[in-house]
Amino acid sequence: MPHLITQNTKLKKTSNVIGQRVFNFGIPAFQDSEGKRTCPFAGACAKFCYAQKGAYVWSNVSPAFQHRYLATQCDSFVDKMIAELKKKKGEMLRVPYSREFLL
Repeated sequence: MPHLITQNTKLKKTSNVIGQRVFNFGIPAFQDSEGKRTCPFAGACAKFCYAQKGAYVWSNVSPAFQHRYLATQCDSFVDKMIAELKKKKGEMLRVPYSREFLL
């Protein structure tokens, strides 16, 4: 079972620079593997979304994102997320890291 939070090379470098352990949490961009919309604000931008290409759709990444998305639907999600953050000593969390929102 994939972890709920991860730390890529860039976040490890950021963690070292700022002195805090930074992790990320990602779910599928636009829609999950069953077609359920995960990005409620997506419109015409969906066809240009960088999070639907490259590393985000690799065979090992896509299922992990799906697992995390399904985990958000469980009543125990918050408790599991807190436990994993404590276990990994996470101090900051980037959510969702596969897209940025401008409000």
